[in-house]
Amino acid sequence: KSGFKKAVGRLLKDNKITFYKNGIKLKK
Repeated sequence: KSGFKKAVGRLLKDNKITFYKNGIKLKK
């Protein structure tokens, strides 16, 4: 799980905040 998040974060370095926000919404 951590690897996937790290990979996505690296790819979406610019959209890191957006991805993080979406991640929380998806998790909840």
